[in-house]
Amino acid sequence: MEEKSETKVVLTVIIPAYNAEMTIESCIQSLLVQTYKAKEIIVVDDGSKDDTLHILTKLAESNKTIKIIHQKNKGVSAARNTALNNVSSETTHICFVDADDIVKPDFLSFFAENIEKGKLIIQGFIKRYKNITENILYNKTENILKQLVQEGDFGHIFDKCFDIHIIRKYNLHFNEQFTFAEDEAFVLDYMQYIPNIKYINVAQYEYIIPTIEKSYSKDNNMGMYFYCLSKMANICQILNLPLHDIYKNRLYRCGKQFFKPSNFKRNTTSNIKSYFSNYISDTQSIPIFFSKWHFTIVVISKLKIEGLYIKWMSKILNR
Repeated sequence: MEEKSETKVVLTVIIPAYNAEMTIESCIQSLLVQTYKAKEIIVVDDGSKDDTLHILTKLAESNKTIKIIHQKNKGVSAARNTALNNVSSETTHICFVDADDIVKPDFLSFFAENIEKGKLIIQGFIKRYKNITENILYNKTENILKQLVQEGDFGHIFDKCFDIHIIRKYNLHFNEQFTFAEDEAFVLDYMQYIPNIKYINVAQYEYIIPTIEKSYSKDNNMGMYFYCLSKMANICQILNLPLHDIYKNRLYRCGKQFFKPSNFKRNTTSNIKSYFSNYISDTQSIPIFFSKWHFTIVVISKLKIEGLYIKWMSKILNR
């Protein structure tokens, strides 16, 4: 039997904004016409160089729901953290919206009406790219967590509703050192305390993919991969789910990190040794032939030559 919230759901919406003058007004307007009204809409202007702050100021003058915070440019994670630190004491749950997206009128209503204690609430969403529109929905009869991960949608935070009391109790925040998949790290941190999911089979969020996306090829995200792996391994253990089945795509990428020359240039030997040790610990229950990367890592570990391998790679690449 579902355990619905006994108190009124009070929602805060968080929007990080950077150089969003072309989209921020339509984004906020879509939130102002919701059938279930937000307590507040916190917009953090992250040092925009265009007219974003001016537009936000004008919008806030005509609607007290909008709360504007301006800060120097620190990145999207820092902007979201700033907002989390300024959420109203009356708020019970929070949602995240990106400044270049919009939502349909019942976006907040579906969250508010489906809050269930001890569960992360997730909706589907609408993906827009150029002239292509796709409704992203999942099969409710199959494992939702597995579907989210396999489709690459697990790390999105815009389709999820979070209990602010959990965030405050465990001091959860976005890792500002990660330049990629910081959303996934936050979701995984949250699910350490709320591992169960409630899925709503509707699509109310319009995720508008920019025609020119940011390149992450030069970013050092090795630590992010293994941080997320460790968190997911713990969740799978709690839920009694096979890690290699749920986290298949990410496991492949994690294993590959030890064979990417750039990682040995950007990380200290001690860090890579730590990642190697954690990988072996977190994946000890998965099949040895899961992937060629996993098989090779397991062989290196069995032969106890990981130290020699890491030292050799570091020495060769740092010449």
